Amino acid sequence: MEGLTGGAMLAMVSTAMLPEAFKGAGDKAGLLFVLGFGLSVWITCLGYRFGSPQQMAVEVF
Repeated sequence: MEGLTGGAMLAMVSTAMLPEAFKGAGDKAGLLFVLGFGLSVWITCLGYRFGSPQQMAVEVF
């Protein structure tokens, strides 16, 4: 279910924001959008791999 809602959010943001971004940044806007999405997925994977700060704080106490 989380993947479905994430995809819907990504579709909503891309249809709302990318047309304006293409006016300002041109062809680089699509590439930057994909790189930003990839970065967010990578950071999430790091959190799953090493644990989030909230999980680490709970484990210490």
